[in-house]
Amino acid sequence: MRGPHRSLAPLLMAAALGCATGIPLEDLPGEPIAFIYRTTEEAKRRAEILEPAAKPTSRTSRIGSVLRMKTLLDYVSGTEETEQMIETLGRMAFLDPRTGEVTPASFGRQGSRPIEWSMDHGRLVYRKLINRRPQVFEYDVEAEQSKRLTSGNWPHGFASVGPDGVVAFSRVTGSGRDASSRIWLLGRDGKTRPVTSGPRDWRPVFSRDGDAILYNTLMASGNDAIARVELDGKPGRIIARGSDPVFSPDGGTVVYSGLWQGAREIWRMNPDGTGKYVLGGRKSAVERWDHITPAISPDGRFVAYIEEELGRERLRLRRIDGTGDRLLLEGGGAANPVW
Repeated sequence: MRGPHRSLAPLLMAAALGCATGIPLEDLPGEPIAFIYRTTEEAKRRAEILEPAAKPTSRTSRIGSVLRMKTLLDYVSGTEETEQMIETLGRMAFLDPRTGEVTPASFGRQGSRPIEWSMDHGRLVYRKLINRRPQVFEYDVEAEQSKRLTSGNWPHGFASVGPDGVVAFSRVTGSGRDASSRIWLLGRDGKTRPVTSGPRDWRPVFSRDGDAILYNTLMASGNDAIARVELDGKPGRIIARGSDPVFSPDGGTVVYSGLWQGAREIWRMNPDGTGKYVLGGRKSAVERWDHITPAISPDGRFVAYIEEELGRERLRLRRIDGTGDRLLLEGGGAANPVW
């Protein structure tokens, strides 16, 4: 990979784990995983902040057993509003999955987050904070240049680029209890139009053929759900309970995070919501680690994900059929992998 890997020195070399995990590192594709890296000190501080706050008496919104955001605005735009949390945002970085080498992204700043790679890994869609409001950019690896995909004063936390160059993005309007979020399309002609009615729709991802969008939404009960909207004008519909869907390279499979045995686990399903099954990996019914934000490898054989409990985060890997499991990064904290 050119650009960020060529111009920056390694930040961290993660220790290799034994092959007893059943997934030898040499079997992994060489494309880098973009993710948020937190130093050991930042990761520890984040856990200290989140652990006392994530109790049943807390008034904050939660997903599973993991503290999330305090307001809808923060929830759907991806910001973290307290000064303490801002200090632990970490930095965007790249992991070589075969060697464990981590390098920081030269074009990102504190609080930046990767969103998706293009199919050829030539472009990375990512978010960074502009005056503490998230906006979405696209980084061209070959040219080593970024261009802004969203504009205006509204918070834009997530976006996805379709095969024809159309951009789907989430836009937050209003504030506090009046905040709402919808999915919009930005055409190649520069015109925008809404494709969902809101008020709690965010994190769009295009299907591989560009005919549909999956996105996160909240049901009236407050539970997470994944919805699908066709771009032929039909209204969106909920196809699964869960969040953070991602398509396999061939477009035939969707992997996401959903509840199982009282905590969040990695699931897979067909793009229309049929054929759901959990990918396993939980050691016992009393285990309360949440497995979230999955990312499928470019060859479609592996799923990287975050194992998290009360702010403690670890980057792990398993095969897409649910077998095997191993730690990918030792030292520091990891979040939001994109492969």
